[in-house]
Amino acid sequence: MSKKIHQLHKGWLLLAALLLGLLLHAAPTQAAIDNIAVVPQTSGANTERFQLIAKPGATRQLKVTLTNFASNAQTITMAPRNATTTSQGKILFNRTGKISGAPDFRQMVKVQRYTLAAKESRTVTITVRVAQAKFSGLLIGGLHFYVASNSSAAVDVPVWLTETNKSVTPKLALAGLDAQTYGGQPYLIVNLENQRGALLKNVTVDLKIKHYGFLGIGSTTSSFVQTYKNFAPYSRLPLTWGRSGNPVKSGRYQVTGTITSQGKQWYIKQRAVLDSKTAKAANAKATNLTKDYTWLLLLVVGLLVALNAVIVVVIIRKRKQK
Repeated sequence: MSKKIHQLHKGWLLLAALLLGLLLHAAPTQAAIDNIAVVPQTSGANTERFQLIAKPGATRQLKVTLTNFASNAQTITMAPRNATTTSQGKILFNRTGKISGAPDFRQMVKVQRYTLAAKESRTVTITVRVAQAKFSGLLIGGLHFYVASNSSAAVDVPVWLTETNKSVTPKLALAGLDAQTYGGQPYLIVNLENQRGALLKNVTVDLKIKHYGFLGIGSTTSSFVQTYKNFAPYSRLPLTWGRSGNPVKSGRYQVTGTITSQGKQWYIKQRAVLDSKTAKAANAKATNLTKDYTWLLLLVVGLLVALNAVIVVVIIRKRKQK
């Protein structure tokens, strides 16, 4: 008899575990910050984000459940953000994150603040007012939730917005050079822009980066090959290139190569200039840099050229005197 009771009890445990698993699978994605749970009330397979199809000027309402598990009241701020692409190919959300001419998700949603009592749970409504201007393809924005006492801890709920749900042909272009220092090493930043509403996956960048030395002296060509998981629409992907111990050089560059994603390929060929102030600032923050003596070589060459010119002038004058 005890054996049957044990088997029956075991069966109930398995059934309870199965039901709990199904409930968790069906529940919306939940994220937490400082004892605050943020749960987007979505339907369909994509529980971690909102997906909207709306015409210009339309209004949509999104619902998010906030729960305060703390023993004291907390104030939560929601601020709209634009999607950005990091140098590792991750999609994040920040205050800017918008290239020139792109639709701005920050203008479609107003900042909101919610004060929740201890142990309180509340479902809030967030209104999205789509811009009047038309745009094609996909726009990705984010609802950025953070606690007033700690703005560094945050949760982002993505919002995918499209007018027609039709894909568009991507347009990629270089958008200038920059220089930054990470971990004591200066890097050349080649900014690549995704100028249309197309989300790119598994992006492989294969470039040749040529730096032009003065009068061709000290010119170098380097290879850059990297694959990125994502490239958000209307965003900038910073291609970070550098060699250990080497400073970033200012001056003229030429960037050529290919960009491949999902069976499509783009060819890039463009010249750009990195100004000396930006390069100097990045190098000043670096540590253990190899000394660059190109300037000394140029000085010697310049002195030799000047000396030869003087000698030629002297010889010409002596011949005229004769």
